[in-house]
Amino acid sequence: MTAATAALPELTRPAAPVGSCGGKARAALWQPARDRFPARPDLTAWPATVMPRGQAQRELGRVLAARQKGTGCSYLRVGPGALLDWLEDQPGATWQERWLASGADQARSGWRDISRRWLHDRGHDSPYWTDGLSVALKAAVIADIVRPSLHWLTGGGAADNHFARELAAQRDPQGFARLRELCDCDPDLPGIVRDRAIHRAAVIVAAKGGNLAQITTGDLIAEHTAECDTMAKPGQHTQVLYGLLRVMGIITGPPAFRQLRSAGPRTPAELIGRYHLACQPIRDLLADYLRERQPALDYSTLNHISGILGKLFWADLEQHPEVDVWLPGQARPRGAAGSHTRCGSSARRGS
Repeated sequence: MTAATAALPELTRPAAPVGSCGGKARAALWQPARDRFPARPDLTAWPATVMPRGQAQRELGRVLAARQKGTGCSYLRVGPGALLDWLEDQPGATWQERWLASGADQARSGWRDISRRWLHDRGHDSPYWTDGLSVALKAAVIADIVRPSLHWLTGGGAADNHFARELAAQRDPQGFARLRELCDCDPDLPGIVRDRAIHRAAVIVAAKGGNLAQITTGDLIAEHTAECDTMAKPGQHTQVLYGLLRVMGIITGPPAFRQLRSAGPRTPAELIGRYHLACQPIRDLLADYLRERQPALDYSTLNHISGILGKLFWADLEQHPEVDVWLPGQARPRGAAGSHTRCGSSARRGS
């Protein structure tokens, strides 16, 4: 066992779900990570999606013929032709542009209603035609002729249990074989969690193109976001695929997927601002002090000092109104009664 695989169990052992993704507030927690790690852009043109009709139909036939146990062969006669006829009836210069123009991607799991209506208008009411077009569409995704969005794929478009296996065999057999090998190195990894990790990887490859080695941290975060928007129980065991891709050297980042939510090193103003001090002049003073010290200090030390000054010192004073506090530049009167200003208060007292 290599050093990389020896570290695998620690990285991939199933943990608690990566937070509940319900609600805009929780979803917003991932916005800093999306800003720091943008996903690959969604393209509308690449070599496979600009191929002519005849070549595309042959490619679909090849993928369907390769399906195990003949599950796609029975649709070879009608599936590819029906799919390409439907797409050609949409506006666009590429198969991807036509797919997007059809409205099927936005419909997610309801996309079959759109294709079914189109088939009905042309006299094809038999479920055989609808199923044939659906099977051909999965073949088009596997062949990289069209790239549905992550939301379409996580929202039901890639729910087929055979999808990941077929895409892996056609697009990146070596990469997915390595992924499975690493999964098998962890005896404590349940089969359902392993299958989920492989399925997630296939979904990302299907939506973004390329192979397993081209997946980015941003792609993984985008897939997680799509799950949050489309699934009842999203994000479960995302750490597994994240850990596997780190071990394979495909992505880099902190040990835990959850840690990607951190916005990174805070500025001096942000370090002080997290304590919500009531006195604006003091907030500015402490932030200026940290800014002056920043070039000579590492971030850990700067963070520690900000905690001492912002939380243990000033925030504590503001929470105890019985303590007299003077603003910078003010002198406490000596001897006779005088007055002073407490930050955030206009009370006047005798000395």
